[in-house]
Amino acid sequence: MKTQLSLVLLLSLGSCTVFDKNADTIFAKDEVIAELDHYYTDLSKRDWSAVEGHFFPEAIITTVHEAQGDTPKRVDPVSVKEFIAALKQGPASKPHFEERLIDYKVDIDGGMARVWAKVHTQFGETGNLQEWTGTDAFSLMAQDKRYLIMSLTFPARK
Repeated sequence: MKTQLSLVLLLSLGSCTVFDKNADTIFAKDEVIAELDHYYTDLSKRDWSAVEGHFFPEAIITTVHEAQGDTPKRVDPVSVKEFIAALKQGPASKPHFEERLIDYKVDIDGGMARVWAKVHTQFGETGNLQEWTGTDAFSLMAQDKRYLIMSLTFPARK
């Protein structure tokens, strides 16, 4: 009798489904990070049409210029098209240009996501690369079964 009861209990437990209330959030985090990985890949390939496609048309990209002495911080918000134009004339005009995601912190609330992305950037001439690690702050929203960037903010780098 004990053996039969143990067998019934074992079979019953084996067929149970464990409910994970965070499963949707974990899946959403994977989707958000996949979107940002794809964004950085397109950015590094200089596929400007694809880069633009990662953003809502009304998205804002903001560069924060740190205070120098008595000079206050300055922010420069631009449109996606202005951002891409500046990249083409700046770092992306060099023979080598790469930006990649190396770490992140994601917060999700429904269809909205906020990401603090640690990125590594390299650009310049062969044998004379400039590189740094910095932070990009993203706000994204789920739309049409993918996440699109609503805003991107990053500090100016010299």
